Amino acid sequence: MTQYLLGIDCGTTACKSALFDINGRRIAMETAEYRIFHAEPSWAEQDPDWWWDAVVKTVKSLIKKTKIKGSSVLCVGVDSQREAVVPLDAEGKKLMNSIIWLDKRTMPIANEMKNLLPLEEVIEKTGVPVDYFFSAAKILWIKKERSQVFRKIQSLVFPKDYVEYKLTGALATDYSMASRTMLFDIRRRIWAEEICETLGIPLEMLPEVKGSWEVVGEVTEEAAKKIGLAKNTPVVSGGGDRPCEALGAGVIAPGRINVGTGTATAMEVPLTEPTPDRKGRVDCCCHVVPNTWEYEAVIMTTGASLRWFRDIFGYEEVEKAQKTGEDPYKYFDKLAEKVGKGSNMLFYYPYPMGAKSPKFNDLARGVFFGFTLGHGKACFIRAILEGVAFQYVETLEMLSELGVKVKEVSMVGGETKSSLWSQIKADVIGIPIKIPEASDAAAALGSAILAGVGSGVYENVQEGVESCVRSMERYDPSMDEHEEYVKIHEKYRKVYDVLSPAYKTIAIT
Repeated sequence: MTQYLLGIDCGTTACKSALFDINGRRIAMETAEYRIFHAEPSWAEQDPDWWWDAVVKTVKSLIKKTKIKGSSVLCVGVDSQREAVVPLDAEGKKLMNSIIWLDKRTMPIANEMKNLLPLEEVIEKTGVPVDYFFSAAKILWIKKERSQVFRKIQSLVFPKDYVEYKLTGALATDYSMASRTMLFDIRRRIWAEEICETLGIPLEMLPEVKGSWEVVGEVTEEAAKKIGLAKNTPVVSGGGDRPCEALGAGVIAPGRINVGTGTATAMEVPLTEPTPDRKGRVDCCCHVVPNTWEYEAVIMTTGASLRWFRDIFGYEEVEKAQKTGEDPYKYFDKLAEKVGKGSNMLFYYPYPMGAKSPKFNDLARGVFFGFTLGHGKACFIRAILEGVAFQYVETLEMLSELGVKVKEVSMVGGETKSSLWSQIKADVIGIPIKIPEASDAAAALGSAILAGVGSGVYENVQEGVESCVRSMERYDPSMDEHEEYVKIHEKYRKVYDVLSPAYKTIAIT
């Protein structure tokens, strides 16, 4: 009987469940979307059961579609969006919606934490700065604003851990997820007792931490009936979606960078030692690979910017796509191809939910700058593509300051479907970009590789990568185009310097 590995990727807006053979060849993949609930303009929440329902739907569909027996799945790996928290009561029931990473309500909480904690020590111990972005601020918001909920909390878990809890009944997380909380000592790989005590977060609320490749439990009888897998199928701890997609792209050792695209973009650089950025710009987190850490720079709302434009202004392309069965973004590419470099001096700053790397301005907002009556839809689309690419340049500059030498760039995720966008990025940064074969399911493949290690299919992660990861496309930069983009980008930077002070004028207080 052929045997398989199941990778489940619970991203910000959709769940992808993919079935792989032990050579990493994808047999089938199913996707189910879920929404983000915005009760207030700066809030972003999800019901944890939306993730679980999407997992049930996609895995059941996979089993039915492929006509395999659930017992032929050797092991399951799960990854997910990070920073979001799920509070559970003594009976293991969710107490409220999960505050996800996009949420900005916790900005005042971050300011309070800065008055309580020595910033340098937090960075040195946890690898990340004091910031509203991480789980700690979300937990403190619950404590302050939903005290009746906080008093009932027995356990705090994170998105993929909630899914694994529904699968196995086990409550645990992994090093990569824990290192996105601002509560985890990345050197000792345990919860940072002093920080938790200072913030008033009881250690007993936090889950046990395991290696991403370690088995946390087995599929229960109840979950097996619901999802179609065999009872007692082992489930490994898995990890965060970003380090899992780096693993799925084969980026597990220094010298390589993975660019993970999607709602946001993350640049991931493997490290053999934890070396925090003392300026707090680039996060230093635990990788899903044993004894490995990573630099991670998050660029906010990259793919989300293009999706927003599609949803608000792309109705013609969406209608056309519905009739032809094509992807509406292909029609966007056809329009953008007609526009020259610089989008006729129309610049887009992709900060509709604030800026992380490379600007680190929580007050920032999205801006189209320089449009005239002569700029059409095509110019706006290309401006988005170039505006995102310009963020790469400055982020790579920061990584260079930290001693990162870029020998090779791999890129995965939804944005790789656009060959135009991929070529623009290569031309802008002046470095070749490789697209792995599993680009659209790199995180799921990374989770499957972890499942393979946990079940003994692979002796270690390196063997899993050698068995499963293959390249598909390569985009080489035109150095003539690159030189022109260098000049355009210099103007782009100068405009931002003028815009930046104005953000304070419209800041929500």
